[in-house]
Amino acid sequence: SSIYDWFATDFGGEKQIFKHIAKYAPQYKNFSDKVKYEYDWDLNQAN
Repeated sequence: SSIYDWFATDFGGEKQIFKHIAKYAPQYKNFSDKVKYEYDWDLNQAN
């Protein structure tokens, strides 16, 4: 979520963000990889 990007320091940094996420999504408790996703910029094009 962009909220985590915009307010990363409020959450205490990247490691703390994952701890916060794991509180609500326990399947990510031991997650240690890097999050990466592709964005389809075509979605921004007007028809």
